[in-house]
Amino acid sequence: MELQFEAGTRRIWRECQHSEEKCLVELEGVVPDVNEDVGRIASIRCNVLLKSKELNARGLRVGAEVEAVLLCITENADAVQTVRLTKEFEAVIDVPGQTPDEGQTFLRVLRTEGKVLNPRKLSVSAEIGVEALLWKKEEAVITLLPSEEDAALLCGLKTEAAAVPAAAVGEKSFALTESFVFPAERPAPRRILCAQSAFALGETSRIGSRLIVKGTLKLAVLYEAEGFVWPLRHEFTAPLSQIVDLGTEDAVCSTLRCETTSLYFDLADSIGGVSLSTEVHAVLQAVCRTREKIQCLTDAYSNAMPLRCLSCALSLPQAEETRSVILTASELIGAGEDCAELLTVLPALSRQDRAVSAELDLLYRTKNGEIAAAHRQLPLRGETPGEDAHILSLTWKRCDLQPEGEGVQCDLEAELRFQTWGERTLQALTGAMLDEEHPIDRAALPAFTLVHVQGESLWELARRYHSSVAAIEAANPAQEEAGEMLLIPRS
Repeated sequence: MELQFEAGTRRIWRECQHSEEKCLVELEGVVPDVNEDVGRIASIRCNVLLKSKELNARGLRVGAEVEAVLLCITENADAVQTVRLTKEFEAVIDVPGQTPDEGQTFLRVLRTEGKVLNPRKLSVSAEIGVEALLWKKEEAVITLLPSEEDAALLCGLKTEAAAVPAAAVGEKSFALTESFVFPAERPAPRRILCAQSAFALGETSRIGSRLIVKGTLKLAVLYEAEGFVWPLRHEFTAPLSQIVDLGTEDAVCSTLRCETTSLYFDLADSIGGVSLSTEVHAVLQAVCRTREKIQCLTDAYSNAMPLRCLSCALSLPQAEETRSVILTASELIGAGEDCAELLTVLPALSRQDRAVSAELDLLYRTKNGEIAAAHRQLPLRGETPGEDAHILSLTWKRCDLQPEGEGVQCDLEAELRFQTWGERTLQALTGAMLDEEHPIDRAALPAFTLVHVQGESLWELARRYHSSVAAIEAANPAQEEAGEMLLIPRS
């Protein structure tokens, strides 16, 4: 006799592929006619903007734009000027087998290298990391149990396991328009050289199926000011609040990332001083998970006849709440042996796998009056996420850089957000084959068997002596610990 267990299913999203690709983008450009000849490159500020994405039979096609702003020391080493290079590129993430229903992508600059080809021509090599999460809708098994009629023929070991599957995957595009006023004690900007935006996502709450996301937009601006031959840097922050409809009310945790798609800025005079008008376009990508209890049998036997079990592997998606760790560094670093005056420090964050560093470009004046540059890398220390963690964002919390003699005292804090998720499997019974031709002669079995427990579970004892867990518990109401003598009744 063949028994087929009944399956209960739920519609979920399954992560069908998580991949990270690297793209090398080569940018070239000429120095504007109004600029002097370039002597060397002092620093490169590089942004990558997500412009488009498309799912097709080949996989996920990502369109993006790399913007590199080069701070260059003039050939006579008496000033710093900027050259902006941009280039669009495409990356294709191959998907073997089936086309996914949704794709999420995240971009970051891994490494940049600039070259002065000649005093009027520059080039930049930018290595871009393209991370892709591809999702497929499917029916997942949440119960796999025999019918009430078939259950009477079996003694089954019922197991309940926790799973945290994705119940909703989606994104929301939005725009933030903000106006910032430069502090009166700061030199007034004459021209914006470049701006970099980052999102620090924090508090979340839910109203029904809607997720309310709060956080902060962080904007770092590099600008020219009257009377300065080197660029100045200033940071602005603005609150962020967005509502995303999840389509489900029972989400227990959400994975959130925010990618900038375009950034516009302009200077204007205002009553309080010079203001910076900005318009930031971004996409908020969300994966929302629910908690499920998977019910199944992991073992079974019959007291009536021999039994052979059929099994399969059930996938149990796992996920933890999003976590944040603070990484720090406090150190005095040197600028250069011939440093007479430190002019400015341009900071950036970089990550190689799980290691995070502060990349510091120092502009200083030498003892003979020339402007020079030096690059320093300062590792940030703190808790490191495990290999199974997905890095969600990396943003500055504090970046205090104070000139001290011929060096810089650095007191730095960065926030690293990550989440751990993955899958584990559970071997579950899908059915059973009962051998009706060779029934067990229960009349030949003793009515009771007295055994000395030697580390076996009640389930194992019941199976060995053709009994049941309920019958053993009923026959031994005072049994409290292993090592006792037990009466095993025949079922």
